[in-house]
Amino acid sequence: MLLNEWTGAVRRRRRQRQHQLWQFLLEILNDNEYSPSIIEWVRRDEGVFRFVNPRSVAELWGKRRRHDGPMTYEHLARAIR
Repeated sequence: MLLNEWTGAVRRRRRQRQHQLWQFLLEILNDNEYSPSIIEWVRRDEGVFRFVNPRSVAELWGKRRRHDGPMTYEHLARAIR
């Protein structure tokens, strides 16, 4: 396998593993285990939601991303912006 082929394969695998924040939020908004206890729809038809427990949402996102350090709401809010 040539170096270009190998680096292309690595990039494809990375993209497949990466989770986008918006996908994660949509997933937990539609999961009865998390919604409405930590996140809930305000106006689902308009895509408006609110964090009931932002710290828990941030911790879940950190686990999903396999973040080394503690994921805080401040980090999550920065990613949302």
